[in-house]
Amino acid sequence: MSRPEAPGPAEAPPAVGGAEAPTRGRPHRPHANLPDLTTLNPWRAVMIMGVPGVTRALLASAAQLINLLVVGHLGADAIAAVGLGNRVLFVIIAVLGAITVGTTALVARSIGQQDRERCERVIHQSILLSVGIGLVLAVLGTLASGALAKALLVTEPTRDPKLQHDVAQYMLWSLVPMALGVISFSGTAVFQAAGDLATPLWVLTAGDIINLILAYVLVYGVGPFPSMGVAGAGLASGLGRMASAAACLVLLRRRRDYIRWRPTGLRIDRDTIREVLHIGLPAGGENLFRQGSFIAFGLVVAALGSDALAAAQIAQTLQSVVFNVGFGFSSAATALVGQNLGAGSPQRAHVCAHAANYASAAVTVAIAAFLGLFPQLAAEAFTRDPTVLAMTMTCIRFMAFGLVGTSVSLVMAGALRGAGDTTWVMWMTACGTWFVRLGGSAVAGLVLHGGLAGVWGAVAGDQTVRGVAATWRFQGRKWVSIFERQEAARREAVRRGPATAAT
Repeated sequence: MSRPEAPGPAEAPPAVGGAEAPTRGRPHRPHANLPDLTTLNPWRAVMIMGVPGVTRALLASAAQLINLLVVGHLGADAIAAVGLGNRVLFVIIAVLGAITVGTTALVARSIGQQDRERCERVIHQSILLSVGIGLVLAVLGTLASGALAKALLVTEPTRDPKLQHDVAQYMLWSLVPMALGVISFSGTAVFQAAGDLATPLWVLTAGDIINLILAYVLVYGVGPFPSMGVAGAGLASGLGRMASAAACLVLLRRRRDYIRWRPTGLRIDRDTIREVLHIGLPAGGENLFRQGSFIAFGLVVAALGSDALAAAQIAQTLQSVVFNVGFGFSSAATALVGQNLGAGSPQRAHVCAHAANYASAAVTVAIAAFLGLFPQLAAEAFTRDPTVLAMTMTCIRFMAFGLVGTSVSLVMAGALRGAGDTTWVMWMTACGTWFVRLGGSAVAGLVLHGGLAGVWGAVAGDQTVRGVAATWRFQGRKWVSIFERQEAARREAVRRGPATAAT
């Protein structure tokens, strides 16, 4: 495929879906501090968005890495407990994907269309929705932490009461602060949609610094603080996320551009909520399918023993580095496609998405080469246990083969989300994770006695299949007509008048 090129200056992009293209002679940008994602060279736009986006994504998952490194000296049970507890937290984050993806797509479109009122309305309603869902999930998760820990270990060959207790405590202390911490997800989604990834970068950095300090203090007991062990790591993670949420609200309130947060009370705008969820619910479903398969995948690995479970958790933590590279460029693709469709230029949206894909793949190839050539060096950063070390190296070798497919599937899926084509992405993820990854790992790892080699061979197959499928879908360009239908439905809702209800 040829290298993406920006449309020439003489091109007048057509209106898409009835959205008005910027009026000639009218200043296009809502604020000088926001990058112009609709006119920049695609490669420069991808770098402006992608580099801080990758850094932001790495920091977003740094909490689990920090906790894993801090508790690593407590033994294999502590490593496994943090890994299993994080899977439940990822399910909660998956539910919030219904808000963050919908928010990103709609805010990006509003900026492209220069619709300040719609942009501010989406931001406020998304924050209200985040708080409501966060409270419900925090209460339910806290009450059920013991039962969840037992369910996560149901396939363990021999019951380990200490591991079950550690998993329950980690989830309990992580979930209590999540009631307010979830705001950080919708807040960073707003910045991302506007092309401002520097702000959430600093916000998440501050949150991770807080997490790191508190994790060490609370896990081992420093000064007047008692040693909480694994529970301390969970509490530190939750408090760091709460600090990030508070910073997002303050910074959005102080903005003077399209993404300023204007609190308008607790009144729910049903049309706006419906728009957010129409795009976001399939994305939330996609995340639930993915995280649910990861939990089931953990059950398959747990059947191989606690050492295998610890090795798999280390490999998955290393794999998350590539996930975050992909997610960073995926976020860039989402914003670029959304803003350019809103500005009436589907061809430029197509070009920008492929530029993001190529950039992400280049970084991923370098990471995959390092992990494939030096698996022991990577594994020794987490454990010195000879048995766990050998198992981890096996996982890493197989994982490296599928990493490029992971990158491609993430970025192309992000581009499709920017256009609102989230339902197809949901079913692609469901088929890949449940049938190829989970089904393949159960058969190759357990039925055929392939162990961790069979399990991670299936993982590499899933990554490759989804990379090919996402590229095929994007090249078909059906996402343009999906965007047009969504915008037509929105105009019809506006014509009928606003529908609101007091909470």
